[in-house]
Amino acid sequence: MKNQNLKEFYEEFYEEYHKKGGIQTKVVSSNNFARHIILSLIDKYLRPDMRVLDIGCGDGAFSLYIANKGNEVLGIDISEKAIDDAQKGAELLGIRNASFKATDFLYAEFQGKFDFVILNHVLEHLTNDRVFLQKIHELLVPGGILYFGVPSDKAPLHQLKLKLYKKDAYDYSLGHLRRYTESSLSSILEMEGFEVMEIRGRGGILREILYCTQIGRKLQFFAGIRVLKNIITFLDNLSTKLISAYEIYGAANMRYRDKQ
Repeated sequence: MKNQNLKEFYEEFYEEYHKKGGIQTKVVSSNNFARHIILSLIDKYLRPDMRVLDIGCGDGAFSLYIANKGNEVLGIDISEKAIDDAQKGAELLGIRNASFKATDFLYAEFQGKFDFVILNHVLEHLTNDRVFLQKIHELLVPGGILYFGVPSDKAPLHQLKLKLYKKDAYDYSLGHLRRYTESSLSSILEMEGFEVMEIRGRGGILREILYCTQIGRKLQFFAGIRVLKNIITFLDNLSTKLISAYEIYGAANMRYRDKQ
């Protein structure tokens, strides 16, 4: 398939995917069950008055959270529907320092560089993840921070599906082209000029069931109840240590470019 045809395919795929999305009616809380681990890491490296690029921003939840902390944020996504929802969310919440644009990152042009880049569950969708990281490297200021999140190749349910069915239908439904291990992702980041500051697993088999299965998604409401949330979090953290995490996340620092 030619590059242009492939680009059009992905635009249509993710436009359809985001049809089920909606507008953010409030800024996500730092103790949100689904996102608090991610937000805690972002908060660790985020400073006021940073210029932030949120790639694959979707409905803008992270962009609006970061902008609400006093940072200038540009959120981009290949989906027109996602960007429309993100813009409406910003208007509804009165957040003026977040802007959104429907564009393909590799083809987009940017004015100036960024202090912080959010790349949450994007790399696994790309035909060439290294080219993508090369462009991010060029857009970061020296010492700029990259937050990343990807699905883990060692995720328990994922491995079980591979053994039973030789494939994972969940990956196909979301357009995943690959998964990563901590080692493989660290290696790619380092080859493209990043210093990995921290990388770890997030979420055990309970969270994987909640977010990666149909029955789990129907039970997500109960996970938001405080008592149940604490119990699920405790058991999930325990399963992460005993088995494996279902996704990998972390932060990298833009330091150098590998000339080889």
